[in-house]
Amino acid sequence: MGGNQLVRGAKGSAMTEIIDKPLVIRADANTRIGTGHLMRCLALAQGWKDSGGQVIFITACSNEPLLQRLYDEGFVVHRLEHPYPDPQDWEMTKQLLSEHLGAWLVLDGYHFDSEYQWLVKEAGYRFLVIDDMAHLPHYYADIVVNQNLHAEQLHYPCEPYTQLLLGTQYVLLRREFLKGQGWKREIPEVARKVLVTLGGSDPDNVTLKVIRAINKLKIKGLEIKVVIGPSNPHMASLKEAIHHSPLTVCKKHARIDGLGGCGGIGGREYLLGVDLYGITQPDPCGS
Repeated sequence: MGGNQLVRGAKGSAMTEIIDKPLVIRADANTRIGTGHLMRCLALAQGWKDSGGQVIFITACSNEPLLQRLYDEGFVVHRLEHPYPDPQDWEMTKQLLSEHLGAWLVLDGYHFDSEYQWLVKEAGYRFLVIDDMAHLPHYYADIVVNQNLHAEQLHYPCEPYTQLLLGTQYVLLRREFLKGQGWKREIPEVARKVLVTLGGSDPDNVTLKVIRAINKLKIKGLEIKVVIGPSNPHMASLKEAIHHSPLTVCKKHARIDGLGGCGGIGGREYLLGVDLYGITQPDPCGS
Protein backbone atom coordinates (compact mmCIF):
# COMPACT_ATOMS: atom_id res chain seq x y z
CA MET A 1 0.00 0.00 0.00
CA GLY A 2 1.29 3.46 -0.84
CA GLY A 3 0.93 6.63 1.20
CA ASN A 4 -2.13 7.79 -0.71
CA GLN A 5 -3.77 4.39 -0.12
CA LEU A 6 -3.11 4.71 3.61
CA VAL A 7 -4.89 8.06 3.61
CA ARG A 8 -7.88 6.67 1.70
CA GLY A 9 -7.80 3.33 3.49
CA ALA A 10 -8.24 4.72 6.99
CA LYS A 11 -12.00 4.95 6.51
CA GLY A 12 -13.83 6.65 9.30
CA SER A 13 -10.65 8.21 10.66
CA ALA A 14 -9.72 11.87 10.74
CA MET A 15 -7.09 11.12 8.06
CA THR A 16 -9.73 11.18 5.34
CA GLU A 17 -10.99 14.61 6.39
CA ILE A 18 -7.84 16.71 6.63
CA ILE A 19 -5.96 16.09 3.37
CA ASP A 20 -6.28 19.79 2.56
CA LYS A 21 -4.24 20.61 5.70
CA PRO A 22 -0.43 20.74 5.76
CA LEU A 23 1.40 17.61 6.90
CA VAL A 24 4.47 18.25 9.07
CA ILE A 25 6.76 15.21 9.20
CA ARG A 26 9.40 14.83 11.92
CA ALA A 27 11.85 12.02 11.07
CA ASP A 28 15.64 11.54 10.99
CA ALA A 29 18.21 9.42 9.18
CA ASN A 30 21.83 8.73 10.02
CA THR A 31 24.41 5.96 10.14
CA ARG A 32 23.23 4.60 13.49
CA ILE A 33 19.43 4.60 13.04
CA GLY A 34 19.45 3.98 9.29
CA THR A 35 17.24 5.57 6.65
CA GLY A 36 14.01 3.60 7.05
CA HIS A 37 12.18 6.15 9.20
CA LEU A 38 12.73 8.92 6.68
CA MET A 39 12.08 6.78 3.61
CA ARG A 40 8.74 5.37 4.78
CA CYS A 41 7.71 8.91 5.66
CA LEU A 42 8.63 9.80 2.09
CA ALA A 43 6.04 7.27 0.93
CA LEU A 44 3.39 8.89 3.13
CA ALA A 45 4.47 12.34 1.92
CA GLN A 46 4.13 11.25 -1.71
CA GLY A 47 0.60 10.04 -1.04
CA TRP A 48 -0.30 13.26 0.78
CA LYS A 49 1.06 15.40 -2.05
CA ASP A 50 -0.59 13.26 -4.74
CA SER A 51 -3.92 13.83 -2.95
CA GLY A 52 -3.40 17.59 -3.06
CA GLY A 53 -1.81 18.26 0.33
CA GLN A 54 1.27 20.24 1.34
CA VAL A 55 4.19 18.45 3.05
CA ILE A 56 6.86 19.92 5.34
CA PHE A 57 9.80 17.89 6.66
CA ILE A 58 11.74 18.63 9.83
CA THR A 59 14.83 16.46 9.94
CA ALA A 60 18.26 16.12 11.50
CA CYS A 61 19.38 14.12 8.45
CA SER A 62 22.80 15.20 7.21
CA ASN A 63 22.95 12.86 4.21
CA GLU A 64 22.90 15.10 1.15
CA PRO A 65 21.54 12.52 -1.36
CA LEU A 66 18.60 11.79 0.94
CA LEU A 67 17.91 15.48 1.46
CA GLN A 68 18.11 16.05 -2.27
CA ARG A 69 15.49 13.35 -2.76
CA LEU A 70 13.12 15.35 -0.55
CA TYR A 71 13.90 18.57 -2.43
CA ASP A 72 13.37 16.86 -5.79
CA GLU A 73 9.93 15.74 -4.64
CA GLY A 74 9.01 19.38 -4.05
CA PHE A 75 8.76 19.17 -0.27
CA VAL A 76 9.70 21.97 2.11
CA VAL A 77 12.63 20.84 4.28
CA HIS A 78 13.74 22.38 7.58
CA ARG A 79 17.05 21.04 8.83
CA LEU A 80 17.49 20.50 12.55
CA GLU A 81 20.92 20.56 14.18
CA HIS A 82 20.09 19.12 17.60
CA PRO A 83 17.39 16.42 17.72
CA TYR A 84 15.36 15.39 20.76
CA PRO A 85 15.99 15.22 23.69
CA ASP A 86 17.57 18.60 22.91
CA PRO A 87 14.91 21.32 23.52
CA GLN A 88 15.61 22.77 20.05
CA ASP A 89 13.72 19.86 18.51
CA TRP A 90 10.32 20.58 20.03
CA GLU A 91 10.82 24.35 19.81
CA MET A 92 11.31 24.20 16.02
CA THR A 93 8.49 21.71 15.58
CA LYS A 94 6.10 23.74 17.71
CA GLN A 95 6.99 26.94 15.83
CA LEU A 96 6.29 25.38 12.44
CA LEU A 97 3.01 23.88 13.63
CA SER A 98 1.91 27.29 14.90
CA GLU A 99 2.64 28.78 11.46
CA HIS A 100 0.43 26.22 9.68
CA LEU A 101 -3.02 26.23 11.22
CA GLY A 102 -4.74 22.86 11.20
CA ALA A 103 -1.57 20.98 10.34
CA TRP A 104 -1.07 17.38 11.38
CA LEU A 105 2.26 16.17 12.74
CA VAL A 106 3.83 12.80 11.90
CA LEU A 107 6.45 11.38 14.28
CA ASP A 108 8.67 8.51 13.16
CA GLY A 109 11.63 7.56 15.35
CA TYR A 110 12.34 5.55 18.49
CA HIS A 111 13.64 8.63 20.31
CA PHE A 112 10.22 10.30 20.25
CA ASP A 113 9.13 9.01 23.64
CA SER A 114 5.89 9.38 25.62
CA GLU A 115 7.06 12.72 27.00
CA TYR A 116 7.53 14.15 23.50
CA GLN A 117 4.09 12.91 22.50
CA TRP A 118 2.60 14.55 25.58
CA LEU A 119 4.22 17.86 24.63
CA VAL A 120 2.51 17.70 21.23
CA LYS A 121 -0.89 16.80 22.67
CA GLU A 122 -0.64 19.35 25.50
CA ALA A 123 0.02 22.04 22.90
CA GLY A 124 -3.24 21.10 21.20
CA TYR A 125 -1.95 19.55 17.97
CA ARG A 126 -3.17 16.41 16.23
CA PHE A 127 -0.54 13.87 15.32
CA LEU A 128 0.19 10.43 13.96
CA VAL A 129 2.96 8.11 15.19
CA ILE A 130 4.57 5.51 12.93
CA ASP A 131 5.70 2.73 15.25
CA ASP A 132 7.19 -0.78 15.15
CA MET A 133 7.23 -2.30 18.63
CA ALA A 134 4.74 -0.72 21.05
CA HIS A 135 7.75 -0.09 23.30
CA LEU A 136 6.59 3.12 24.99
CA PRO A 137 4.80 3.23 28.36
CA HIS A 138 2.01 5.30 26.80
CA TYR A 139 0.89 6.67 23.42
CA TYR A 140 -0.91 10.02 23.23
CA ALA A 141 -1.17 10.07 19.43
CA ASP A 142 -4.47 10.47 17.61
CA ILE A 143 -3.40 7.72 15.20
CA VAL A 144 -0.75 5.00 15.53
CA VAL A 145 0.39 3.16 12.40
CA ASN A 146 2.30 -0.11 12.69
CA GLN A 147 2.76 -1.78 9.31
CA ASN A 148 4.56 -4.90 10.56
CA LEU A 149 3.47 -8.54 10.36
CA HIS A 150 3.32 -8.82 14.15
CA ALA A 151 1.51 -5.51 14.72
CA GLU A 152 -1.91 -6.95 15.53
CA GLN A 153 -0.44 -9.05 18.34
CA LEU A 154 0.96 -6.01 20.14
CA HIS A 155 -0.71 -4.18 23.01
CA TYR A 156 -0.68 -0.39 22.78
CA PRO A 157 -1.24 1.52 26.05
CA CYS A 158 -2.96 4.55 24.58
CA GLU A 159 -5.73 7.10 24.97
CA PRO A 160 -9.41 6.20 24.31
CA TYR A 161 -9.37 8.45 21.25
CA THR A 162 -6.29 6.81 19.68
CA GLN A 163 -7.01 4.97 16.43
CA LEU A 164 -4.74 1.99 15.78
CA LEU A 165 -3.93 1.12 12.16
CA LEU A 166 -2.11 -2.19 12.51
CA GLY A 167 -0.86 -4.72 10.00
CA THR A 168 0.53 -5.04 6.50
CA GLN A 169 -2.53 -3.49 4.89
CA TYR A 170 -1.05 -0.17 6.02
CA VAL A 171 2.48 -0.75 4.71
CA LEU A 172 4.09 2.38 3.29
CA LEU A 173 5.70 1.88 -0.11
CA ARG A 174 7.08 4.55 -2.38
CA ARG A 175 5.75 5.03 -5.91
CA GLU A 176 8.54 3.08 -7.61
CA PHE A 177 7.68 -0.06 -5.65
CA LEU A 178 3.93 0.14 -6.08
CA LYS A 179 4.48 -0.86 -9.72
CA GLY A 180 5.29 -4.37 -8.46
CA GLN A 181 1.89 -4.90 -6.84
CA GLY A 182 0.12 -7.98 -8.13
CA TRP A 183 3.25 -9.37 -9.78
CA LYS A 184 3.34 -13.17 -9.62
CA ARG A 185 6.21 -15.58 -10.13
CA GLU A 186 7.20 -19.12 -9.28
CA ILE A 187 9.74 -19.53 -6.49
CA PRO A 188 12.23 -22.36 -7.06
CA GLU A 189 12.75 -24.94 -4.34
CA VAL A 190 16.39 -23.88 -4.07
CA ALA A 191 17.09 -20.14 -4.38
CA ARG A 192 19.98 -19.40 -6.75
CA LYS A 193 19.58 -15.66 -7.20
CA VAL A 194 19.79 -13.93 -3.81
CA LEU A 195 19.59 -10.24 -2.96
CA VAL A 196 21.40 -9.12 0.20
CA THR A 197 20.39 -5.81 1.77
CA LEU A 198 20.70 -4.66 5.38
CA GLY A 199 19.04 -1.27 5.09
CA GLY A 200 20.23 2.25 4.49
CA SER A 201 23.21 2.28 6.87
CA ASP A 202 24.20 -1.08 8.45
CA PRO A 203 26.61 0.48 11.00
CA ASP A 204 27.85 -2.92 12.25
CA ASN A 205 28.60 -4.17 8.72
CA VAL A 206 26.36 -7.22 9.01
CA THR A 207 26.30 -7.22 5.20
CA LEU A 208 29.91 -8.38 5.17
CA LYS A 209 29.09 -11.26 7.52
CA VAL A 210 26.23 -12.32 5.26
CA ILE A 211 28.44 -12.26 2.16
CA ARG A 212 31.06 -14.39 3.89
CA ALA A 213 28.40 -16.86 5.03
CA ILE A 214 26.90 -17.14 1.54
CA ASN A 215 30.38 -17.72 0.09
CA LYS A 216 30.51 -20.96 2.10
CA LEU A 217 27.31 -22.35 0.56
CA LYS A 218 27.74 -25.21 -1.89
CA ILE A 219 24.85 -24.43 -4.24
CA LYS A 220 25.48 -24.80 -7.96
CA GLY A 221 24.76 -21.67 -9.98
CA LEU A 222 24.33 -19.45 -6.91
CA GLU A 223 24.29 -15.72 -7.72
CA ILE A 224 24.10 -12.78 -5.36
CA LYS A 225 23.34 -9.08 -5.58
CA VAL A 226 24.32 -6.76 -2.73
CA VAL A 227 22.44 -3.48 -2.27
CA ILE A 228 23.74 -0.96 0.26
CA GLY A 229 22.19 2.31 1.34
CA PRO A 230 23.48 5.88 1.06
CA SER A 231 24.52 5.99 4.73
CA ASN A 232 26.56 2.78 4.69
CA PRO A 233 30.13 3.54 5.87
CA HIS A 234 31.63 0.21 4.74
CA MET A 235 31.75 0.59 0.95
CA ALA A 236 35.46 -0.29 0.63
CA SER A 237 35.34 -3.55 2.62
CA LEU A 238 32.16 -4.68 0.84
CA LYS A 239 33.62 -4.03 -2.61
CA GLU A 240 36.69 -6.00 -1.62
CA ALA A 241 34.59 -8.92 -0.36
CA ILE A 242 32.47 -9.01 -3.51
CA HIS A 243 35.56 -8.76 -5.72
CA HIS A 244 37.01 -11.89 -4.13
CA SER A 245 33.72 -13.76 -3.89
CA PRO A 246 33.57 -17.00 -5.91
CA LEU A 247 29.91 -16.30 -6.67
CA THR A 248 28.41 -14.58 -9.68
CA VAL A 249 26.94 -11.14 -9.09
CA CYS A 250 23.35 -10.70 -10.34
CA LYS A 251 22.62 -7.76 -12.61
CA LYS A 252 18.90 -7.30 -11.95
CA HIS A 253 17.28 -7.72 -8.56
CA ALA A 254 13.83 -8.12 -10.15
CA ARG A 255 14.78 -11.71 -11.03
CA ILE A 256 15.88 -12.76 -7.55
CA ASP A 257 14.60 -15.94 -5.89
CA GLY A 258 15.18 -14.85 -2.29
CA LEU A 259 16.13 -11.91 -0.12
CA GLY A 260 18.52 -11.96 2.82
CA GLY A 261 18.39 -9.05 5.23
CA CYS A 262 16.73 -7.41 8.20
CA GLY A 263 12.99 -6.95 8.40
CA GLY A 264 12.87 -3.21 7.78
CA ILE A 265 11.06 -1.27 5.10
CA GLY A 266 13.78 -2.02 2.55
CA GLY A 267 12.97 -5.69 2.84
CA ARG A 268 9.30 -5.02 2.09
CA GLU A 269 10.18 -2.89 -0.91
CA TYR A 270 12.48 -5.43 -2.48
CA LEU A 271 10.53 -8.55 -1.57
CA LEU A 272 7.96 -8.36 -4.38
CA GLY A 273 6.82 -11.95 -4.05
CA VAL A 274 10.06 -13.76 -3.19
CA ASP A 275 11.22 -15.67 -0.10
CA LEU A 276 12.72 -13.66 2.76
CA TYR A 277 15.62 -14.94 4.85
CA GLY A 278 15.48 -12.70 7.90
CA ILE A 279 18.34 -11.64 10.17
CA THR A 280 17.68 -10.71 13.78
CA GLN A 281 19.52 -7.62 14.99
CA PRO A 282 19.65 -5.94 18.43
CA ASP A 283 16.56 -4.07 19.61
CA PRO A 284 17.03 -0.45 18.42
CA CYS A 285 15.29 0.77 21.55
CA GLY A 286 17.75 -1.04 23.79
CA SER A 287 15.02 -2.89 25.70
